[in-house]
Amino acid sequence: MKNIKLSLLALLLIFPLFLSSVFAEDYTRWDLPEGAISRFGKGSVENLMFSPDGNRLIVESSIGLWIYDTHTGVELDFIGSGTSTFIGVSPDARTYISLATDGTVQVRNLTTNSVKAILKADAEDIRRISYSANRVSFSADSKMFACGVGEDIQLWSLTTGEQKATFTGHAGYVYTVAFSPDGTTLASQGYDKTLRLWNVTTATHKTTLSEYARGYGRLLFSQDSSKLISVDGSTIVLWDIETRKQQKFRADSETYHIALSPDGSTIAGGGYEGLHLWNTVDGTYIGELPGHIEGIDGIAFSPDGTTLASGGGDALFLWDVKSGARKLSIKGHTMGVSGLAFSPDGKTLATASREEIHLWAPATAEYKAGLYLADWSSNSSLAFSPDGNTLACYSYSTVLLWDVSRGTYVATLKGYGGDRLNTSWGFSEVVFSPDGQFLAGASDTSTAVHIWRLGRTHTAAFAGHTAGVTSIDLSQDSRILVSGSHDGTVRLWDVASGNQIGLFTGHTDRVYDVAFNPDASIVASGSEDNTIILWDVATDESRVIHTGYTDGVNRLAFSIDGRTLVSSGGNYEDTSRRFWELRFWDVATGDLKLIRTGHRYTVHNIVFSPDGKTLASGSWDGTVLLWDATTLSDGTVDPVQHAEDVNRDGVVDLQDLIFVASQLGQSERESDADVNADGIVNIEDILLVAAALENGSGAPSSSSHPIDLLTAAEVQDWLSHARQVSSNTPTLQKGIAMLEQLLTVLIPEKTVLLPNYPNPFNPETWIPYQLANAAEVTLRIYSATGHLVRVLKLGHQPAGIYQNRNRAAYWDGKNERGEPVASGVYFYTLSAEGITATRRMVIRK
Repeated sequence: MKNIKLSLLALLLIFPLFLSSVFAEDYTRWDLPEGAISRFGKGSVENLMFSPDGNRLIVESSIGLWIYDTHTGVELDFIGSGTSTFIGVSPDARTYISLATDGTVQVRNLTTNSVKAILKADAEDIRRISYSANRVSFSADSKMFACGVGEDIQLWSLTTGEQKATFTGHAGYVYTVAFSPDGTTLASQGYDKTLRLWNVTTATHKTTLSEYARGYGRLLFSQDSSKLISVDGSTIVLWDIETRKQQKFRADSETYHIALSPDGSTIAGGGYEGLHLWNTVDGTYIGELPGHIEGIDGIAFSPDGTTLASGGGDALFLWDVKSGARKLSIKGHTMGVSGLAFSPDGKTLATASREEIHLWAPATAEYKAGLYLADWSSNSSLAFSPDGNTLACYSYSTVLLWDVSRGTYVATLKGYGGDRLNTSWGFSEVVFSPDGQFLAGASDTSTAVHIWRLGRTHTAAFAGHTAGVTSIDLSQDSRILVSGSHDGTVRLWDVASGNQIGLFTGHTDRVYDVAFNPDASIVASGSEDNTIILWDVATDESRVIHTGYTDGVNRLAFSIDGRTLVSSGGNYEDTSRRFWELRFWDVATGDLKLIRTGHRYTVHNIVFSPDGKTLASGSWDGTVLLWDATTLSDGTVDPVQHAEDVNRDGVVDLQDLIFVASQLGQSERESDADVNADGIVNIEDILLVAAALENGSGAPSSSSHPIDLLTAAEVQDWLSHARQVSSNTPTLQKGIAMLEQLLTVLIPEKTVLLPNYPNPFNPETWIPYQLANAAEVTLRIYSATGHLVRVLKLGHQPAGIYQNRNRAAYWDGKNERGEPVASGVYFYTLSAEGITATRRMVIRK
C-alpha cells in the first residue's frame, strides 16, 4: 500500500502541478451575456447577509448575487440575474427566490441554481414588491416567505409553493414585514402609519404597537423574539413587545437600514449619512463607522456578533465590532455608471459614478486608479485629451481637469457670461477636439455650447438653441461641431467663426444625443420621440429609423468603419425594459442587425475603443460591459416577435427549448410554450422551437450557454416521441434534425476530467467532467502526500456533460469523517469506464 501511495504521489507531482493558472476563474467574466467579454463593476449593494457559519457573505446587488469569503474577501461565486429579478435569500443561505422572464416565481437552490419549487403567485404581485428588500421576509427555518402586496401580506410555503395565508387589515400599502425568530409572529408597517403584529399560525391580527409609525426602514426582532426594532424617520425605536415600553435612539438624519447584534447589545443603523452604532444596554451612542460616501443600503452582523458588514452604492466593508476597525474592504461595487471614455491608446477605460472616476485596463480588467471629486455629481461625461494626459469630466456646475498619469486634480473650468453650466440628470457633455486645440462643453440647462482654447481659456459660446443643449460632437478635422437640444433641433457650427452653418428639424420631441460618423458626412440624432434620424450633412436629406423603444433614444455611437450605429434607449419609466438593450443598426439600410442584452437598468453611455474592436456600455446598474465589436456583421435579429421565442428575450435559443420542455402536458391555461396554439404543450411545440434554432442563434454547439442544462437522455426521449408524430411537415422534420444534432453535442467524443471551480476555494467546490459512454463514476480526493481523504461514489452515469452545479460532482471540503480538511494542495482523480484522470485543487482558509 505504501508503494502505491508513493507512485500516485510521484504521478501527481509530475503532471498536475504544471497546470496553467488560466483555469482560475476571473469574476469579471462570470455569467456574462452573449457577446460580452468582460464586466467592470459588481453593481450597487442592495442587501446583504451572512451564512449561518459566518464564512460567507451573500450580497444582493443590482445585477445578481455575489458570494464572498468573509475572511479574505475573495469572490466565491456569482449568480447573475440575467433578465430575471431577485426577490430575496433565505436565512440558511441555501435558497433564493426570483421572478423569471416567463412570469413564474421560482424558489431556487443557491448552490446548484436548480428550481426547488414554483410559487403559485401572481407575477405582477411579486413584481410590485421585488424592488424593495423591506417588503419580504423569510421565517428563521427558511420554510416560509412573507411579502407585502398592496394592503395585504401574503404567506407562502417554500416547500410546496402554496400560499398558506393572507393577512388583511392595513389601510395603506404594506412597506415592511419581518418574521420573529421563533416563527410565531409577523410584524408589518405600512403607509397607513401603523406598526402591527400578526399571529402566523392563525393569520390574525394580534395588536397594533403604534398608530403613528411613519418610518419606511427595516423591522427586526431580537433573537429571543421579545423585542422589535422599528425606524421612525431619524429615530430608531426598540420595543418590548409584552410591556410596549420603548427605548429610542436618535440619529442625525433619516435612517433606513438597521441591524441588531445577536446578543442584542448593539444596534447598527444607517441611511444617506453614514453608519452608526448604539448601545442598547445603557442607550448611549457608540459612534460612527466612517467611509461610506454614498450612504447605506445593507447592514448585517455575523452570527457570532464579532463582525459587521455594511454596503452602499460605493463600497462594501467588514468591521470589527469591538474595536470599530475596518477589517476588510471588498472592491468593485459602484453606483450607476454615467460616464465612459477610452484613452487614445485604448489602454485605459475611464468610468464615472457619482463622486468617483475609476480607471481600468480593459485588456486585463485590472483596476488602475481612482479619482475622487469633492461634490456629488452624476458625472455624465468624460473625455480624454488626444495625447491621453488629461481627463475632463463634467461635475456639478463645473468641468474638472485631471492629470491622468499622476491622478491629480489640475483645474476647474466654470461657466461664463452668466450662462452657467448647471447640473443635470445625464446629458451634460464635454468633448476634446481631435487636434487638441480646444475643449467643448454643454449642459442641458444651458442654451449655449462653450469653447475653451487649449483646454483652459474660455473663448466662445455658440448661441442659437432655444432650450438646453443635451449633446455635442466634433468632426475628426475639428472644424465642425454638432449639437442637439431639448428644443428638438440639431445644429451644425463652424468652430473657427462660431457661426451656425446648419439646422436640422424633424424630431417631434427633445433630442437626447447626436453623433458624427467617422468622415462627418452623416449626423445621427436620437430623440425622446423614439426615432433615430440620419442626416446627410452635404444635402440636408434625412432617413428616419423607428427604433421600437418606448421612452426615447438615449445614446448613440458609430462603429469605427461607420457601417454600424449602436443605440440605447429609455429610462426608469420605460416598463418594456428595452432600455436594457443595445441595438445595432445598419447605417446604409436602417435595418436592425443585432440586439445585445445584459444590463439590468438604463444603458447611459456607449463608446467604441480606438481600434474599433471593443464596445463599452455603462449602465445605471453599476456595471460596464465590454462587448466584442468584431462580430457586429455576423448576427441578425428580426424585430418581429416569433412564436418560437417563448421567453420573449428577442432570440430563439436553447433557453426557449428548455422552457417548452418544462411545460410539457400543460393544457389548462394559455401558455407561451404552446407554440402552435393547439391548446396543449406537446412534442410538436418542442420540434417547432428546435427548427427555429437555426434562425435564432445558429445550430447548437458545446459553447451554448444553457447546453449543460440538458441531458442526452432528455433529448433522446424527445426524439423517440418526435418520430411517432403523424405530421411530416418540413418544419417538424427540420426540428427532428436539429434535435439529432443537439444529441451529438451532448455526448462528448471522449471522457474528460475538467478543472474544479472555484479554485482556490473555501469551503466547497464543484468538479465537472464529461463521459463519452455510460459508466460507473468515482472521484477520489487525495492530500498532497497521497493520503486518501474522501471517496465520492457518483454511481452509474449516462454519457453526457456534467459541468454545471446541478450535475457536476460536489465536494464540501470535508473528509470521510465529516471533518473540514486543512488548507493546502489536494488532488482529485476520476475513475470511469477504465479511464483515470487527475487534477490539482487548492483549499485556502
